[in-house]
Amino acid sequence: MITLGELVAWLLVVAMIAWLWRGHGVRERALWFATQHCKKMGVQLLDGNVALKGWRFILDGKGRKRIARMYGFEFTVTSQERLNGTVAMFGRYLGKIELQAYPDPYQSRVRPRTFSAGMDG
Repeated sequence: MITLGELVAWLLVVAMIAWLWRGHGVRERALWFATQHCKKMGVQLLDGNVALKGWRFILDGKGRKRIARMYGFEFTVTSQERLNGTVAMFGRYLGKIELQAYPDPYQSRVRPRTFSAGMDG
């Protein structure tokens, strides 16, 4: 006979596995968004991955504070230095992408690169 404590423990294990499984899909989408953004900005995504940096409350497209998964990645412009970028995800939806300010190889000024998606939900 299974006890109530064992049942609760099994339910917690199943919930944790489901949460990790869903998080894996979110990481893959964050990687896709980072790859597309780097191509659009003309920079090179390094290592071909994103890493979970943590959770943070940020504003969504409607101005509400929501919890977002924050993923970090590295990119390069000149192939000589590694610069940092972040992807904020609201579940499976893009919150925003930020790139560290970098020198534009075609101009002599430094430009910060930020992209925010208008979120509906």
